[in-house]
Amino acid sequence: MVDDTQARTAPPDISPSEMLRTSALRSGGRAPKPPFDEVALLRGLEKEYDLGDWLAWSPTRYGASNDSWFVETEDGDVVVRRSHDLKTADGARFERALIEYLVARGYPAPAVVPTRSGQGSVTVEGVLHMVMRRLPGGPYDRESPGHLRAAARGLGRFHRLVGDLPTDQTAEESSTLVTLSAPAQERLRFAFAVVEPLLRPDRRYDVRADVDALVRDMATVHDGLTEQLPELTYLVTHGSYGPTSLLLRGDRLTGVVDYDRAAHDLLSLDLAYATWVFCGPDGARRRELGVDPERLSTFLRHYRTQASPTAGDLRALPAAMRARRLVKVTKKSENLLHKHAYEPRDADQADKFARTLAVEASQSRWLEEHASDLRRLLTPS
Repeated sequence: MVDDTQARTAPPDISPSEMLRTSALRSGGRAPKPPFDEVALLRGLEKEYDLGDWLAWSPTRYGASNDSWFVETEDGDVVVRRSHDLKTADGARFERALIEYLVARGYPAPAVVPTRSGQGSVTVEGVLHMVMRRLPGGPYDRESPGHLRAAARGLGRFHRLVGDLPTDQTAEESSTLVTLSAPAQERLRFAFAVVEPLLRPDRRYDVRADVDALVRDMATVHDGLTEQLPELTYLVTHGSYGPTSLLLRGDRLTGVVDYDRAAHDLLSLDLAYATWVFCGPDGARRRELGVDPERLSTFLRHYRTQASPTAGDLRALPAAMRARRLVKVTKKSENLLHKHAYEPRDADQADKFARTLAVEASQSRWLEEHASDLRRLLTPS
């Protein structure tokens, strides 16, 4: 069941910092998840690790892209992650090197458990699997001011630590901005062409208007941030630093997980993702617009106790927030097109895609209209 194509660790003469010079970017749309036998999978993985018997397991609550389980073993509790089809062996090697770099510096990242042969991951039927130690702590509480402060400081500390890593100056580019470029704009139009016949005739005009607005916004944000690149900080970003990535005890941060999307990119974009999910509408109010100024001010104040973003990084934050919202549109477009190639979309799926476009068009418009106010709030006194 287990392939011989496990992601390999770097040779001993290559330091983690050298391994982290470049990252393996994920690209393309996700295919529908193929079915698999959970018991057979986990029993097969059990043989690859020196953890004794795997006594019990249960699925984790979070994670749309990956499948994960909490597993109780004779050697302690671990988390098993089955990656989605876009994860590569190079990506797994980069992720392991990053986690080991952070753990060595006392950051609360989950240690990767090596296989019996010392590998960082195992490939089963073409899909990568990683095992990590389970960290202590409970979930993030949005209503807790202490949790908000701890989250901000945790991201700041992460950026400070990875800021010490060398980068390949000749390769500096933003993978996020690439996903907003002309080809991505065309993919959005192609995706609309797929769903348009499935929409009610009275809705097509409004959805087409949302598509036109989003394409214009993608071009505007892409070009604007590209012009600012010389004054922006480029480093290893977490990629998905949000409430479900954190574990806390009281107001103390005990765990930061989910490094699956870590890659070289712009600090502003990583900060934009975090400030939006911590300071914007919560999951129950996704249609509300914008961010809470008080929460945003608090988050930035505590983030700066650990990190030192440049004035350019902060000026770019409103546009970076907009970019992050627009990237969601490009990913939804790619996934729709990719899945349509396997199985044609239906009216319900078309309607769901249209609702996403409407929400993101409204969010992008709000961020454009309030950009000046946000910049004033973000500018250090």
